[in-house]
Amino acid sequence: MHATTQSLLAALLALAASCASPTKSFNEGARTTATPTRPTYSQSTFTTAPGTFELETGVYVDPSDASSVPTTFKYGVNDRADVQVGFSPASAVEGGGVGVGDLTLAWRQRLTEQQQGHLSLAYLAQIKLPTADEDKGLGTGEFDALLAGIGTLPMTDWSMTGYVELGLIGDPTGGGADLQLALAAAGDKALAGNAGVFGELAGVFNGEQDYDAIFTTLGGTWSPVPGLVLDTGIVLGLTDDAPDYAFVIGLTRNLGPARGYAVSHSGN
Repeated sequence: MHATTQSLLAALLALAASCASPTKSFNEGARTTATPTRPTYSQSTFTTAPGTFELETGVYVDPSDASSVPTTFKYGVNDRADVQVGFSPASAVEGGGVGVGDLTLAWRQRLTEQQQGHLSLAYLAQIKLPTADEDKGLGTGEFDALLAGIGTLPMTDWSMTGYVELGLIGDPTGGGADLQLALAAAGDKALAGNAGVFGELAGVFNGEQDYDAIFTTLGGTWSPVPGLVLDTGIVLGLTDDAPDYAFVIGLTRNLGPARGYAVSHSGN
Protein backbone atom coordinates (compact mmCIF):
# COMPACT_ATOMS: atom_id res chain seq x y z
CA MET A 1 0.00 0.00 0.00
CA HIS A 2 1.28 3.52 -0.79
CA ALA A 3 2.69 5.37 2.26
CA THR A 4 0.46 8.28 1.24
CA THR A 5 -2.59 6.02 1.44
CA GLN A 6 -1.62 4.77 4.90
CA SER A 7 -1.39 8.36 6.18
CA LEU A 8 -4.70 9.27 4.61
CA LEU A 9 -6.36 6.20 6.14
CA ALA A 10 -5.11 7.18 9.59
CA ALA A 11 -6.45 10.71 9.11
CA LEU A 12 -9.80 9.34 7.98
CA LEU A 13 -10.11 7.15 11.09
CA ALA A 14 -9.31 10.16 13.27
CA LEU A 15 -11.98 12.18 11.47
CA ALA A 16 -14.51 9.39 11.97
CA ALA A 17 -13.74 9.27 15.68
CA SER A 18 -14.29 13.01 16.03
CA CYS A 19 -17.54 12.84 14.06
CA ALA A 20 -18.91 10.05 16.24
CA SER A 21 -19.00 12.49 19.18
CA PRO A 22 -20.40 15.66 17.58
CA THR A 23 -19.34 19.03 18.93
CA LYS A 24 -21.93 21.71 19.61
CA SER A 25 -21.64 23.26 16.14
CA PHE A 26 -22.40 19.89 14.52
CA ASN A 27 -25.26 18.81 16.80
CA GLU A 28 -28.02 19.72 14.37
CA GLY A 29 -26.23 17.93 11.54
CA ALA A 30 -25.84 14.86 13.74
CA ARG A 31 -29.63 14.70 14.11
CA THR A 32 -30.22 15.07 10.35
CA THR A 33 -30.29 11.81 8.39
CA ALA A 34 -27.24 11.49 6.16
CA THR A 35 -27.72 10.45 2.52
CA PRO A 36 -24.58 8.66 1.28
CA THR A 37 -23.82 8.37 -2.42
CA ARG A 38 -20.54 6.56 -1.73
CA PRO A 39 -18.95 4.10 -2.26
CA THR A 40 -21.01 2.70 -5.17
CA TYR A 41 -20.81 3.90 -8.77
CA SER A 42 -24.51 4.76 -8.83
CA GLN A 43 -26.44 7.26 -6.76
CA SER A 44 -29.96 6.87 -5.41
CA THR A 45 -32.81 9.41 -5.47
CA PHE A 46 -32.26 10.29 -1.78
CA THR A 47 -31.01 13.88 -1.91
CA THR A 48 -29.22 15.85 0.82
CA ALA A 49 -31.52 17.31 3.46
CA PRO A 50 -32.67 20.78 2.32
CA GLY A 51 -30.61 23.70 3.56
CA THR A 52 -27.80 21.50 4.93
CA PHE A 53 -24.24 20.72 3.94
CA GLU A 54 -22.95 17.18 3.75
CA LEU A 55 -19.43 15.78 3.45
CA GLU A 56 -18.50 12.42 1.96
CA THR A 57 -14.90 11.24 2.07
CA GLY A 58 -12.95 8.03 2.17
CA VAL A 59 -10.06 6.04 0.78
CA TYR A 60 -10.05 3.91 -2.38
CA VAL A 61 -7.12 1.50 -2.66
CA ASP A 62 -6.36 -0.68 -5.67
CA PRO A 63 -3.17 -2.45 -4.45
CA SER A 64 -1.91 -3.09 -7.96
CA ASP A 65 -2.59 0.30 -9.51
CA ALA A 66 -3.79 3.39 -7.66
CA SER A 67 -5.24 4.96 -4.54
CA SER A 68 -7.31 8.07 -3.99
CA VAL A 69 -9.39 9.97 -1.46
CA PRO A 70 -12.75 10.52 -3.20
CA THR A 71 -14.36 13.51 -1.48
CA THR A 72 -17.69 15.17 -2.19
CA PHE A 73 -19.31 18.25 -0.67
CA LYS A 74 -23.08 18.39 -1.12
CA TYR A 75 -25.70 21.02 -0.38
CA GLY A 76 -29.45 20.41 -0.23
CA VAL A 77 -30.91 23.12 -2.46
CA ASN A 78 -34.48 22.10 -1.62
CA ASP A 79 -36.37 18.93 -0.68
CA ARG A 80 -35.83 17.48 -4.16
CA ALA A 81 -32.39 18.64 -5.29
CA ASP A 82 -28.77 18.87 -4.24
CA VAL A 83 -25.59 20.28 -5.75
CA GLN A 84 -22.31 18.38 -5.49
CA VAL A 85 -18.63 19.27 -5.77
CA GLY A 86 -16.23 16.34 -5.86
CA PHE A 87 -12.48 15.79 -6.10
CA SER A 88 -9.66 13.74 -4.60
CA PRO A 89 -7.32 15.90 -2.50
CA ALA A 90 -4.66 13.19 -2.85
CA SER A 91 -4.33 10.55 -5.55
CA ALA A 92 -1.44 8.21 -6.26
CA VAL A 93 -0.80 6.06 -9.32
CA GLU A 94 1.60 3.11 -9.51
CA GLY A 95 4.50 4.15 -11.72
CA GLY A 96 3.13 7.70 -11.88
CA GLY A 97 2.86 10.49 -9.36
CA VAL A 98 0.90 11.91 -6.46
CA GLY A 99 -1.41 14.91 -6.66
CA VAL A 100 -4.94 16.26 -6.69
CA GLY A 101 -7.60 14.51 -8.77
CA ASP A 102 -10.07 15.94 -11.27
CA LEU A 103 -12.86 18.27 -10.13
CA THR A 104 -16.49 17.22 -10.71
CA LEU A 105 -19.62 19.40 -10.51
CA ALA A 106 -23.05 17.80 -10.35
CA TRP A 107 -26.74 18.54 -9.91
CA ARG A 108 -29.15 15.82 -8.74
CA GLN A 109 -32.87 16.48 -9.14
CA ARG A 110 -35.64 14.21 -7.89
CA LEU A 111 -38.70 14.30 -10.11
CA THR A 112 -41.22 12.50 -7.90
CA GLU A 113 -42.01 12.25 -4.20
CA GLN A 114 -39.98 9.89 -2.01
CA GLN A 115 -42.58 7.50 -0.59
CA GLN A 116 -42.19 4.05 0.89
CA GLY A 117 -43.34 1.40 -1.55
CA HIS A 118 -43.36 3.78 -4.53
CA LEU A 119 -40.70 4.15 -7.23
CA SER A 120 -38.97 7.52 -7.09
CA LEU A 121 -37.31 9.02 -10.18
CA ALA A 122 -34.42 11.47 -10.50
CA TYR A 123 -31.70 12.63 -12.85
CA LEU A 124 -28.05 13.46 -12.28
CA ALA A 125 -26.14 15.91 -14.50
CA GLN A 126 -22.38 15.99 -14.03
CA ILE A 127 -19.30 17.49 -15.64
CA LYS A 128 -15.66 16.65 -14.98
CA LEU A 129 -13.05 19.40 -15.18
CA PRO A 130 -9.53 18.17 -16.05
CA THR A 131 -7.73 19.59 -13.02
CA ALA A 132 -5.57 16.50 -12.39
CA ASP A 133 -2.00 16.34 -13.70
CA GLU A 134 -2.15 14.11 -16.78
CA ASP A 135 1.66 13.95 -16.94
CA LYS A 136 1.57 12.10 -13.60
CA GLY A 137 -1.13 9.74 -14.84
CA LEU A 138 -3.74 11.22 -12.49
CA GLY A 139 -6.22 12.19 -15.21
CA THR A 140 -6.88 12.24 -18.94
CA GLY A 141 -6.64 16.02 -19.36
CA GLU A 142 -10.09 15.98 -21.00
CA PHE A 143 -13.55 17.33 -20.13
CA ASP A 144 -16.34 14.79 -19.57
CA ALA A 145 -20.12 15.34 -19.41
CA LEU A 146 -22.53 12.78 -17.94
CA LEU A 147 -26.30 12.53 -17.63
CA ALA A 148 -27.96 9.74 -15.63
CA GLY A 149 -31.50 8.58 -14.97
CA ILE A 150 -32.17 7.07 -11.54
CA GLY A 151 -35.03 5.02 -10.10
CA THR A 152 -35.16 4.06 -6.41
CA LEU A 153 -37.75 1.88 -4.65
CA PRO A 154 -37.60 2.52 -0.88
CA MET A 155 -39.17 0.00 1.50
CA THR A 156 -39.27 -0.34 5.29
CA ASP A 157 -35.73 -1.64 5.82
CA TRP A 158 -34.34 -2.00 2.30
CA SER A 159 -34.21 -0.21 -1.03
CA MET A 160 -33.30 -0.94 -4.64
CA THR A 161 -31.86 1.45 -7.22
CA GLY A 162 -31.49 1.26 -10.99
CA TYR A 163 -29.06 3.62 -12.73
CA VAL A 164 -28.53 4.38 -16.43
CA GLU A 165 -25.87 6.89 -17.49
CA LEU A 166 -24.82 8.34 -20.84
CA GLY A 167 -21.62 10.30 -21.14
CA LEU A 168 -19.50 12.25 -23.58
CA ILE A 169 -15.95 11.32 -22.62
CA GLY A 170 -12.97 13.29 -23.85
CA ASP A 171 -10.51 11.24 -25.87
CA PRO A 172 -6.91 11.81 -24.67
CA THR A 173 -5.61 10.85 -28.12
CA GLY A 174 -7.27 13.94 -29.57
CA GLY A 175 -10.16 12.24 -31.31
CA GLY A 176 -12.91 14.35 -29.76
CA ALA A 177 -15.59 13.10 -27.37
CA ASP A 178 -16.67 9.46 -27.27
CA LEU A 179 -20.04 8.08 -26.18
CA GLN A 180 -20.01 6.05 -22.96
CA LEU A 181 -22.75 3.97 -21.37
CA ALA A 182 -22.90 2.94 -17.71
CA LEU A 183 -25.49 0.67 -16.09
CA ALA A 184 -25.85 -0.24 -12.43
CA ALA A 185 -28.23 -2.01 -10.06
CA ALA A 186 -27.77 -1.51 -6.32
CA GLY A 187 -29.52 -2.55 -3.13
CA ASP A 188 -29.16 -2.02 0.60
CA LYS A 189 -30.63 -3.68 3.68
CA ALA A 190 -30.86 -2.30 7.21
CA LEU A 191 -29.75 -4.61 10.02
CA ALA A 192 -29.97 -4.45 13.80
CA GLY A 193 -27.83 -2.01 15.74
CA ASN A 194 -27.89 0.77 13.11
CA ALA A 195 -25.84 -1.43 10.76
CA GLY A 196 -26.55 -2.27 7.15
CA VAL A 197 -25.24 -4.06 4.07
CA PHE A 198 -25.17 -2.99 0.43
CA GLY A 199 -24.26 -4.38 -2.95
CA GLU A 200 -24.01 -3.18 -6.52
CA LEU A 201 -23.34 -4.62 -9.95
CA ALA A 202 -22.14 -1.99 -12.43
CA GLY A 203 -20.69 -1.78 -15.90
CA VAL A 204 -19.03 1.03 -17.85
CA PHE A 205 -18.79 0.63 -21.63
CA ASN A 206 -16.92 2.83 -24.10
CA GLY A 207 -16.56 1.21 -27.51
CA GLU A 208 -14.54 4.02 -29.09
CA GLN A 209 -11.89 3.74 -26.39
CA ASP A 210 -12.15 -0.07 -26.24
CA TYR A 211 -13.09 0.03 -22.55
CA ASP A 212 -15.49 -2.42 -20.92
CA ALA A 213 -15.37 -2.59 -17.12
CA ILE A 214 -17.86 -4.69 -15.16
CA PHE A 215 -17.46 -4.82 -11.40
CA THR A 216 -19.36 -5.43 -8.19
CA THR A 217 -19.14 -3.54 -4.90
CA LEU A 218 -20.09 -5.26 -1.63
CA GLY A 219 -19.89 -3.82 1.85
CA GLY A 220 -21.44 -2.74 5.12
CA THR A 221 -22.37 0.44 6.96
CA TRP A 222 -22.84 1.62 10.53
CA SER A 223 -24.59 4.78 11.67
CA PRO A 224 -23.82 5.71 15.32
CA VAL A 225 -25.94 8.87 14.93
CA PRO A 226 -28.41 9.74 12.12
CA GLY A 227 -26.06 12.32 10.61
CA LEU A 228 -23.04 10.00 10.32
CA VAL A 229 -22.69 6.86 8.20
CA LEU A 230 -19.46 4.85 8.18
CA ASP A 231 -18.87 2.44 5.32
CA THR A 232 -16.40 -0.20 4.22
CA GLY A 233 -16.37 -2.60 1.32
CA ILE A 234 -14.56 -4.33 -1.50
CA VAL A 235 -14.76 -3.80 -5.27
CA LEU A 236 -14.31 -6.94 -7.37
CA GLY A 237 -13.55 -6.68 -11.07
CA LEU A 238 -15.32 -9.07 -13.44
CA THR A 239 -13.63 -8.02 -16.71
CA ASP A 240 -10.05 -7.20 -17.72
CA ASP A 241 -10.63 -3.43 -17.78
CA ALA A 242 -11.90 -3.39 -14.20
CA PRO A 243 -9.49 -3.57 -11.25
CA ASP A 244 -8.95 -7.11 -9.95
CA TYR A 245 -9.99 -5.89 -6.52
CA ALA A 246 -9.96 -2.70 -4.51
CA PHE A 247 -10.80 -1.69 -0.96
CA VAL A 248 -12.98 1.22 0.12
CA ILE A 249 -13.56 2.79 3.52
CA GLY A 250 -15.13 6.13 4.34
CA LEU A 251 -17.88 8.18 5.86
CA THR A 252 -20.78 10.51 5.12
CA ARG A 253 -21.43 13.31 7.61
CA ASN A 254 -24.24 15.86 7.57
CA LEU A 255 -22.69 19.12 8.75
CA GLY A 256 -25.92 20.93 9.56
CA PRO A 257 -27.75 23.94 8.12
CA ALA A 258 -26.09 26.72 6.17
CA ARG A 259 -27.58 29.36 8.48
CA GLY A 260 -25.72 27.85 11.45
CA TYR A 261 -22.36 28.46 9.77
CA ALA A 262 -23.34 32.01 8.83
CA VAL A 263 -24.32 32.80 12.45
CA SER A 264 -21.18 31.14 13.85
CA HIS A 265 -18.94 33.07 11.44
CA SER A 266 -20.58 36.42 12.17
CA GLY A 267 -20.21 35.82 15.88
CA ASN A 268 -16.41 35.28 15.73
